Amino acid sequence: MVQQSIIPVILITGFLGAGKTTFINQLIHDHPNQRISLILNEFGDIKLESQFVEAKGIGMVSELSSGCLCCVANVDLPRVIRYTLDKAPSTEYLIIEASGLSDPDPVRSTLQSPDLTNLIRLDTVVVIVDALNFETTSSSHPLVMSQIAEADLSFLSKSESLTQNQVDGLIERVSSIGMGTRTLVWDKNLDTSIVFDPHLPKDTVSPTQHSHASYKTHFFTSDQNLDIKDIHKSLTQLPDSILRIKGYLYSNEQYYLVQKVGHHVDIRLAPSPDQVPTPKVAILVIGTDLDTEAINTAFS
Repeated sequence: MVQQSIIPVILITGFLGAGKTTFINQLIHDHPNQRISLILNEFGDIKLESQFVEAKGIGMVSELSSGCLCCVANVDLPRVIRYTLDKAPSTEYLIIEASGLSDPDPVRSTLQSPDLTNLIRLDTVVVIVDALNFETTSSSHPLVMSQIAEADLSFLSKSESLTQNQVDGLIERVSSIGMGTRTLVWDKNLDTSIVFDPHLPKDTVSPTQHSHASYKTHFFTSDQNLDIKDIHKSLTQLPDSILRIKGYLYSNEQYYLVQKVGHHVDIRLAPSPDQVPTPKVAILVIGTDLDTEAINTAFS
């Protein structure tokens, strides 16, 4: 391995749909002179997360696709880190995006393990907190609280429709969850360079028992020429047990990125890839109760 210096690591966490990828895109845009490499946590072999990252100017983008990051951190994460730094030895910062279902505790433990101290230094754990849906998600999914508790910095996303009193109350609430967690509003005034300032890492603790048993995932794939209007209609009619949808659709020589968080559906035209993706349609569905046959029928 050519790389010699110790590379600072920024771990980006947050629950499903909080805005982790959007934040990474802003970070890359705001700091074009930083030599950044990325490790993205995919749920399966189909590369979805990298479709949403604006990777222009990035040193290296690696995908960790063998499972949720916290479940494979001890085995696969060190391997992917070594591979990434070997392929991009000029990397100045390594950003790791955990999946929305990842508990950062075992990930932090791995990143601070003696096996990696000659390569990396965990500088900052950032959690993106969905301000608009915080009360609902935190009460239904204790993982949200764990993600905040492990963070050095928490950024409140989607706060535009809240009153100042609501925002102030949420800042106080979120800041009290973690020991020394600093909470800021992520808006146009946020100086994202704060994530590059070194932070004293929290003490390494033994990983806690973490289970994804209450969450289900399903990949819908197709090589059919599906209609974008039909997909949009299907997305709006799915049950509330579905928490997150993310994927792409290639139809009539047009390439679309597809997302849904709660009741908000976002389908946007994206630059066409260099070659037709395989499969033409790939949509990841995450929820607490998935009727896979009904989902396949809705999208077909």
